[in-house]
Amino acid sequence: MSFQGGAKKKGEGKELTMLHENILRVAQVLRKKRRFFNMEALLEECCNALPNPQTEIDLAIHDLLHMKQFVEGSQLIKEDVLRNEKRNRILEYVTKYPGAHKREIRKAFGLGAYITHRHLGFLVKFGFLRKSTFQNKSVFFPIDFDETVEAKTLLLRNDTAKTIYQAIQERGQLRLSEISQIVRVPYTTIRSHLTRLIEGGLIKRIREENRVLYVKKTEI
Repeated sequence: MSFQGGAKKKGEGKELTMLHENILRVAQVLRKKRRFFNMEALLEECCNALPNPQTEIDLAIHDLLHMKQFVEGSQLIKEDVLRNEKRNRILEYVTKYPGAHKREIRKAFGLGAYITHRHLGFLVKFGFLRKSTFQNKSVFFPIDFDETVEAKTLLLRNDTAKTIYQAIQERGQLRLSEISQIVRVPYTTIRSHLTRLIEGGLIKRIREENRVLYVKKTEI
């Protein structure tokens, strides 16, 4: 599985035009001459190399910046980012396990903290991944992941929370004592997971005939 092909053809959901592709080719040549990208230098180089009017080239360069095909001040352009095998594999991992956090990614690939931070930084900067915060941890999603299900995805990445949620979904309602028979962890742990599931809008807590019940939310 490789993400490089898609990175060359599209940016932020928009197709690249012939002018965009020509500018990227000029940018590749310029990158070999200069350590970091400077948009004024790129514009000048494109005006010398391409037949298009300067105003048209300028607009196309701004398109490419918006599409995160390159980032001013960076050594890389977008199509270079996934040529690094580790970055490509990290992107594949986060696509398979959305909501992955830094320590998890470090462990999965045997990487140090700085290298992991750097690879993730490139993937976020160039629009491959989106960074969020959950329970004081930095977590990562593919850029096109549905934001409306982020919270649910993060909560259910925990096996115990997922088991509790699925049991309530299947049975409709459960008491705390019934949940403890299913997951067999301390009550304090169960209550903590239930609180998060309630705050995340995945279940409800109701009182019925002096009993506290945890029930599914049918609107989800």
